[in-house]
Amino acid sequence: MNNLKVKNILRPYYHFFKYFVPFLTFNLKLLFRKSYKIETKNCFNGKVAVLANGPSLTKVIPSLTIDSNFNNCDFIVMNLFALDSVFKLIQPKHYCFSDPMFYQDYESRLKDIKRTFEILENEVDWKMYVYISFPTKRENKLFFEYSKLKNLNLKFIITNRIDFSGYESLRNKYYDTGYCMPRIGNVSNLAIYLAIFNGYKDINVYGVDHDFFLSWAVNEKNEVCAKEMHFYQDSDDVLLKPVIDTVKGFGTLKIKTHLWILSVMFDSHDKLQDYALYKKAKIINMTEGSMIDSYKRFK
Repeated sequence: MNNLKVKNILRPYYHFFKYFVPFLTFNLKLLFRKSYKIETKNCFNGKVAVLANGPSLTKVIPSLTIDSNFNNCDFIVMNLFALDSVFKLIQPKHYCFSDPMFYQDYESRLKDIKRTFEILENEVDWKMYVYISFPTKRENKLFFEYSKLKNLNLKFIITNRIDFSGYESLRNKYYDTGYCMPRIGNVSNLAIYLAIFNGYKDINVYGVDHDFFLSWAVNEKNEVCAKEMHFYQDSDDVLLKPVIDTVKGFGTLKIKTHLWILSVMFDSHDKLQDYALYKKAKIINMTEGSMIDSYKRFK
């Protein structure tokens, strides 16, 4: 029997194992795991600005309250954004958390994390949706226990941290149910997904520099080091230091893990662009020098 005949015989089985088995397994996961309904689906329209944490956001922040481009614009922010004084001026409608450092004593950012929770608890006097996205139910619980947030102005929404697998033609339909989403390699993935899912049609993304790998090094202890660069940091604080594994809560990330996370992050942006087209939404990357090649850029 020649190779061509063998391939023809095996072809139906190849598709079965490549698409149907993962699709069946995925649906069984949805069936048996606890899923959360995202109540904000298609509740918004118009324009939204996603404000990520990249250092380029420093140039954008002064214009948030005076530039006409931000008139009648909602805001999605994330992580430690509340530390900036502009937070209470723009009163974001959405706030995102997905990093394990927000449910444990992450020493290098402990003071900032505690202060962020204090601001959310005591100073937010407008309605704001707070999205919690961790892989397990236990981690979601740890976030609430650690943050101690009870402010009635905060509407908490837990998302379903499971990616789609199976027939690619059905992927966007499943993303649009809210019971799954692209994998999160960076909290900006979560924010952009929610912007699309919530119904916004004009989505401008700021602060997604995503050039992390330009500042990597491995020291004499075989520790992966990087410059932790965010808009809310002083220039003196931007130092090359070991990258702590926030999932384990100790030790440093291996270089292969770091690369895998970045691969997940960029793959997610590609899938989000496809999902945006499905929802007839337009994403514009407003970040000068951004390494993302998934979205149209501002010219």
